[in-house]
Amino acid sequence: MKKEESGLVHLTCGALAGVFSDAVVHPIDTVRVRQQMIVDKTHKPTSATSTFFSILKKEGPTSLYKGFNAVLIGTVPGHALYFYGYEWSKHQLNKFTHMKDDNNPIIHFTSGNHLISSKFQKELLLMFLEVW
Repeated sequence: MKKEESGLVHLTCGALAGVFSDAVVHPIDTVRVRQQMIVDKTHKPTSATSTFFSILKKEGPTSLYKGFNAVLIGTVPGHALYFYGYEWSKHQLNKFTHMKDDNNPIIHFTSGNHLISSKFQKELLLMFLEVW
């Protein structure tokens, strides 16, 4: 982290990135869930496109964002902490290795890899809690 950048900047940017990425993906996820909810064996499977337009026609565009508030409860803190942790990890590795270059690919890879493995562990824990 550069001296002029505070942790609050990275937390905010991470939270906003999470909100925007989920805002783009949530309608796709809604269509996927609707298609999975069809349990009637006599019902003919439909394409994602036809399901999407059916939802728009019958329920309106806001229905594509049902449940979005619940998604944000996990997304905002998760992405904020991920961004902050990535930048903090880069800063610590730069200090440890005495590298002045902030664009070292090894530092980027190591910081990202560490956080991906911790995110994977969190997902395993959440899956266990859902089953339990």
